[in-house]
Amino acid sequence: MGAWRPKLEYAYINLWRIQEAVASGRLPVPEERPIDVRDLFNAKLVTLRQRHAGIQLLGRGHESYSTPLRLEVQMASQRAIEAVEKAGGSIETVYYSRLTLRSLLKPHRFEAAPVGKRHGAMRPRPALPPPKLMTRIYMSERHRGYLRQLQPGDVVRPQEHPAHVDLSVRQKPRYPGWAAADADAMASGRPYIKADGTRTASGEKAVVDAVGKAPSSRAIQTANPRRRDNRPYVPGERA
Repeated sequence: MGAWRPKLEYAYINLWRIQEAVASGRLPVPEERPIDVRDLFNAKLVTLRQRHAGIQLLGRGHESYSTPLRLEVQMASQRAIEAVEKAGGSIETVYYSRLTLRSLLKPHRFEAAPVGKRHGAMRPRPALPPPKLMTRIYMSERHRGYLRQLQPGDVVRPQEHPAHVDLSVRQKPRYPGWAAADADAMASGRPYIKADGTRTASGEKAVVDAVGKAPSSRAIQTANPRRRDNRPYVPGERA
């Protein structure tokens, strides 16, 4: 037996269903970005399981497809690509890992923070496709890959992904006492974290616990020295 090579599995959707959902108002069309997997998932047009690597667009209904749309999927058939572009729209195939796809579909799972913590939850950075998928699909003009402007051998960094693909955005968590902590920091002139996750003072660390930092065990021992039996340490006293 050879090595086990698991195949990627996608959730399928056809052109006629997208056009029908847009016409009925079930699928809102965003103005500033293309329709992506999150929009199709929220509109209940596809059911994504843990085994799925995204959405594959198929060309059934291409004869009557006439709605110009900007679409973003993970895979697309050639018939679907030709029909979308013939109608005046555009299509792009974008890769998501299982973790980044989960953070896109369910961002609230990555925004929770323990009570009293000053740091926000970090979303996962965008992952690069595996080498074979990158060269065959996502660097291919034929498949309208989102990395098709690159050439083999070019260095691709995850932080250079398109803006609508980059998920590494710091989100400010919400917990009881956050507003009071911010008001205290502003009154005393200390830096604090804004709603978008950025700090008010530049040139400092991205994650700074300006308010309510728990002291380390060494700092506690230095300020309040105690003996091994947990009794307060008194200089000159015999153990």
